[in-house]
Amino acid sequence: MRDPYKVLGIPRSANADAIKAAYRRLVKQYHPDRHPDDKAAEQRFKEIQSAYDLLGNAEKRARFDRNEIDAEGHETVSPFERAARASRNSRWKTRPNPSIFEEFFARHDIHTKGADVSYDLQIEFLEAVRGGKHAVHLQQGGSVQVTIPEGTEDGDVLRLRGRGTGGFGGGQPGDALVRISVSPHAHYVRKGADIHLDVPVTLREAVLGASIEVPTPHGRVTLKVPHGSNSGRVLRLKGKGTVDRKTNTRGDFYVRLVVTIEDAEDPELSRFLEGWSPRQARQPRSDLADL
Repeated sequence: MRDPYKVLGIPRSANADAIKAAYRRLVKQYHPDRHPDDKAAEQRFKEIQSAYDLLGNAEKRARFDRNEIDAEGHETVSPFERAARASRNSRWKTRPNPSIFEEFFARHDIHTKGADVSYDLQIEFLEAVRGGKHAVHLQQGGSVQVTIPEGTEDGDVLRLRGRGTGGFGGGQPGDALVRISVSPHAHYVRKGADIHLDVPVTLREAVLGASIEVPTPHGRVTLKVPHGSNSGRVLRLKGKGTVDRKTNTRGDFYVRLVVTIEDAEDPELSRFLEGWSPRQARQPRSDLADL
């Protein structure tokens, strides 16, 4: 993969918000739904996703900036240096003969818990909102299925008991600490336990009112658009958000109406507006008069 900074079109000094904003913009631009059967756009979309997976994770980004991993996330340091770093981060720098340590701890009745091991796990937006299961590959080999609780947030840490390094003297093994990174969604925006979505409506639907189908993270629902709705009006679907894990309450789903005039070039509509005069003309920009 190319330099992830160039893929997202951002400088190396960009902060986390700038990285996320660039990712959202490019995802919308190259989403496969907008470019069906376009292999180039599909490849570009995957490249954008991979770049964000690296730069959107603070630890991976720092390692990439230090040239410890490449754009694909592969190690670039030598095996000797990698072993040395692992040694510095370990509770015991060397353990040439485990039986010596075990005998010592057993003789002195010392029980020491093993060290915790940290992992990073990138999950999709809807997986965090709905909950699910995800495989984590362990350092000591093998993998374990991690339960992603509904309402998981970016930065949450999941603890897997007993999945760290082994203890000494019969001590309990350490834990695995899985730090979650949540990828932004192309359309949904999460604010706490609430989910927000911009939904286009036609001029006719906005003026006369209508019942429309709206996609929520938990399925499609029918929403009534009140007649005379302006662009920007926000409607609430109670309890259709995600779970606030701190309070164990459910958030709401907010729909912001965006009026689109797809028939603006329709001559019949133009003739109607040219001959139409409202009974009570209002100035839509009156609030800006003092600016």
